[in-house]
Amino acid sequence: ETPNETSKKTPSEIPSAIPTYPSFFPPPSAVPSSCRRAAVPIVRHVPANPSSYAYPYARRWEGLDGADPRRLKVPDLTTRASCPNYDTWHFGLSGSLPPYALKVAGGVRGALTRFARRHVVYLQGYNDTCACNPSDKGCGCISHGLEVTCADELMGRFRLERGRLYFAALQAFYNRTAAAPVHAMVEVPNVGHDHTLMWQGGLRQLFSAG
Repeated sequence: ETPNETSKKTPSEIPSAIPTYPSFFPPPSAVPSSCRRAAVPIVRHVPANPSSYAYPYARRWEGLDGADPRRLKVPDLTTRASCPNYDTWHFGLSGSLPPYALKVAGGVRGALTRFARRHVVYLQGYNDTCACNPSDKGCGCISHGLEVTCADELMGRFRLERGRLYFAALQAFYNRTAAAPVHAMVEVPNVGHDHTLMWQGGLRQLFSAG
């Protein structure tokens, strides 16, 4: 199936290889309100190996050794004082939201409700485990620009860990189980932070009907 063939499907599910953030607050629809709803395509968001995620609440993982929901807590006062913007956009939803997000129906709460219904597939490179940048003294791997601000570091040490922990945080936030998760996550084997190999390994997630 070619991209052109995909674009001809109306209505359809059109894959979108974009970061997580637009799936929280998609830009206003370009389709006129007079169009039939059936003509509006369904978009599947497929973020791949991002450095950070927009958490649905102010909690973060206390320690990074596993995803026990009991370790999801608001950071202590010292951490919040040293990293005051850790939960603002695009690391979280407590502030600095894009202007159009302030106009969505129901505000942040409404956006979170709709976010759970969106079709999001998180692609993770199984080997995307470099936790430093080449400019760091003693760094022996290549992370391809891993973001290492304090807000990023609260999410995990490297991209694969951040993705796994974010996905686990979503399940805890929406009270979901492994049998009926919110969204989906796929780990692409034998791939690090390589966009070509990620999309070659994840083509099925982009273009399959499921």
